[in-house]
Amino acid sequence: MPAKDPLSIIVIGSHMDDCWLGAGATALKAVRAGHRVTFVTAISNYRYYWPVRGREAELHPRFEELYRRHGIEHRALDHDYMHLVNEPALVGELAQLMAELEGDILFCHAEDEDNQDHTALGAASRIAALHGECFTDDHGHIKWPWEVYQYTTGWQAKDFRPDTFVDVSETIFDTLEICCIFDEVYANGKSPTKRMTVTDHTQGDRTVSLTDHARFKFAQSASMVSGGYAEGFASYSRKCIGNRKLARI
Repeated sequence: MPAKDPLSIIVIGSHMDDCWLGAGATALKAVRAGHRVTFVTAISNYRYYWPVRGREAELHPRFEELYRRHGIEHRALDHDYMHLVNEPALVGELAQLMAELEGDILFCHAEDEDNQDHTALGAASRIAALHGECFTDDHGHIKWPWEVYQYTTGWQAKDFRPDTFVDVSETIFDTLEICCIFDEVYANGKSPTKRMTVTDHTQGDRTVSLTDHARFKFAQSASMVSGGYAEGFASYSRKCIGNRKLARI
């Protein structure tokens, strides 16, 4: 059911699993509350990433069906793995996309990580959101994101300090199952992926077998709130709690 005055939420990630790992449970919560959510994946050409090299024709339709099933719109950019650079061309591409989507809230990568793509895309996304008018022609009629939040996808973070938390207890297990899909895609049946099994007795004894990425996300979300699960973000644009649109999710 559409929310009253629904928000437009944009989540930008470098690789096929980043949006899910960084803000997937918040995204599902927003969709189920009637808001519009768009995932942007910067890297859709896999020629430089050996686990999925040459598998675009197989994987792209599979992922698009996954987005549709969960009510999330998806935009794929045509960049190469480990080739993202924070430069005007990338910032301009993101700014044009944000102008089209008219986002209220932006989630993007933290800028202090070991992964080159994450760092470059996080900075470019932040610049596009806060200074997009410098990269577009129509300066007076564009709606830019009101709030910018940065996320980490896991162990590649160096000094990530979240200050904003979203309770995702209702959607975390669905998100974990989705995150497992990507590890299975990477493994391609050539190596085991399941590392541990978790049962939560507060959620009707729901059980999920976790892969490496999902296991880290489970531990991270479980440690951020007492008695439930949360995704944590570092807010870039400071707003009073009472004025934050994120509170409507």
